[in-house]
Amino acid sequence: MLGITLGLIILYYSVPLLFKSTIILFGVVAFYSGYFIYPYMSKKVRLLDEKFDTIYEKFEEPLLKNADNAKRGMDGEATVKVWLKELLPENQYTIFSNLVLPDCKSDIDFVVIGPKGLFVFEVKNYSAQLFFTAEDYAVILKDGTIIKHHPGDDPREQVRWNAGRLERYLDENGIADIKIKKALIFSEQDSMRFLGSPSVYLIDNKDSLKHYFESNTNDPRFSVEFCNKITTVLEK
Repeated sequence: MLGITLGLIILYYSVPLLFKSTIILFGVVAFYSGYFIYPYMSKKVRLLDEKFDTIYEKFEEPLLKNADNAKRGMDGEATVKVWLKELLPENQYTIFSNLVLPDCKSDIDFVVIGPKGLFVFEVKNYSAQLFFTAEDYAVILKDGTIIKHHPGDDPREQVRWNAGRLERYLDENGIADIKIKKALIFSEQDSMRFLGSPSVYLIDNKDSLKHYFESNTNDPRFSVEFCNKITTVLEK
């Protein structure tokens, strides 16, 4: 009986001491582990950050930039659509927006059909300012620096290309010998300058778009029946 009592007394006092020793031992191990491991882990984290920053710059940042450009493009097209609806009588003109022709991946921003003819418009909503001559174009930076771009990147080429493929498509569908009128529209006012006579008509605000339509006379070929015929082909 005395032995059991002594055993219980020893157990009573030894368990807390053992528990406290375990906690102290754990604390010591944790401290030294952190002291030696932290610099190594910190270095690894920095390396991972640098790696992910590179991945972001290579993939995510361009995607975000492209998304921003896409939004600017859509905003610009929405603005021009309002201009067209306000300037053109609804009962005389048909407006196609984002027209995609068969076997083509890209769209045409606007195709307008009416008594003054067939028009193709491409819309640009740039944050930078562009400078055009008869055949060349450049970007004007905020500090006034002019950076000349490659002719193949000229946005007027897109207008010419779209007008050409629309002419071919109409010809394939029995509507031949149409001279499409084409223009490049900048929805952001004062985002464009030009010197001389540009090879594609340039429009930079609602008033200049109005002037462009007013400068075109009615085309006798574009009767109501003929306009309806073109509209039917494009609605296929």
